[in-house]
Amino acid sequence: MKEESGRLMTNAMATSKRQTPSVSAASAAMHPPTCSSSHALSQSNDVGADSAQNNQKHSKDEADRSQYDIHMAPLASKRPPSYLDILDMVRIAMVGKYTSLSDSYISVLKALSHASIACQKKLVVDWVPSSDLEDSTKAEAPDLYRAAWRRLRGADGILVPGGFGDRGVEGKILAVKYARENNVPFLGICLGMQIAVIEFARSVMNLEDANSTEFDPDTTNPCIVLMPEGCKTHLGGTMRLGSRRTYFEVADSKAAKLYGNVSFVDERHRHRYEVNPDMITEFEKAGLAFVGKDETKRRMEIVELHTHPYFIGVQFHPEFKSRPGKPSALFSGLVGATRGQLELLLQNSSQWHLNKATYNKQWLHPCNPTRTAIRRTYNKQWLLTDAFPPEQEFEEARYKA
Repeated sequence: MKEESGRLMTNAMATSKRQTPSVSAASAAMHPPTCSSSHALSQSNDVGADSAQNNQKHSKDEADRSQYDIHMAPLASKRPPSYLDILDMVRIAMVGKYTSLSDSYISVLKALSHASIACQKKLVVDWVPSSDLEDSTKAEAPDLYRAAWRRLRGADGILVPGGFGDRGVEGKILAVKYARENNVPFLGICLGMQIAVIEFARSVMNLEDANSTEFDPDTTNPCIVLMPEGCKTHLGGTMRLGSRRTYFEVADSKAAKLYGNVSFVDERHRHRYEVNPDMITEFEKAGLAFVGKDETKRRMEIVELHTHPYFIGVQFHPEFKSRPGKPSALFSGLVGATRGQLELLLQNSSQWHLNKATYNKQWLHPCNPTRTAIRRTYNKQWLLTDAFPPEQEFEEARYKA
């Protein structure tokens, strides 16, 4: 009996297992697949297919780049040293008439910035109103007078830009005198050069009434006079404008060396007054050297004081040709002279122009096969990126060749 009852219980349990579905089967029966889940499944399959195609395309692009040897390096690896990383400051006192509006000298500011970056210096411009340096300001506003002279004495270099009119002229003369007597690097532009000539005549040649006929028409020692073709009434129409050629008279002058020991230089002009050619002999006997003149030898373009570390005045405007990466030679000389870099600049300028002339002569030769090979290689690479080759990189490539 016991064996028979055990056999009946085993058969009943087997029958219930066959009739009761499993949990997963029951769940599938209660929740059949919907349309959205089917769409998600198909979408995941499509994404996988697109990813495979993108990987194939990426591999093909890499093969094309390797074929033409185009290296797509990250931009961060090519970033030059930041100007913000420069800690060595250079202070330049800008002595002018319109210092309350800095845009009046925007070209000069940009040229100073180009030169300071090239010399790895952080530029600080101290604005000095020229009228605040005069004795009249000392009596009327002593605080302004002391502040102006404090900024001037604290500067590493002094720059007197161009201008017109007699307001603040005596203050500019005092600033030039301070730079000359204290061996402070100085650069005078246009009117700044004329002011330097007037100051030299008064202080060194003892011509106390020396002046420009623009400021004092009745002076007995007219150091600066109106150009022969000039006209006092038609102010704008009789100016000497545009690019003019200046010939170096002294080969070993600082200006000539900064320009690379070339025989002449083309710079832009804008003036109506010039140094009196009848007084040139007297100035040169006293020690003021006119190292640059025009083709007639009667117009003085560049003046230097050889006994001074850096004292240069120019009738033209070198700031108009200054560019980022190619600063004006005279502005670079001013900034370099404030930090003991002038001799290095003079040597490098001469060597750079010599090397450039040598490889340009070889490069431009029509039978030079390297020139054609490099140009073809460069064009082939850069046309793939729909861009023109950077001129600087092309110049470096041809120089290395």
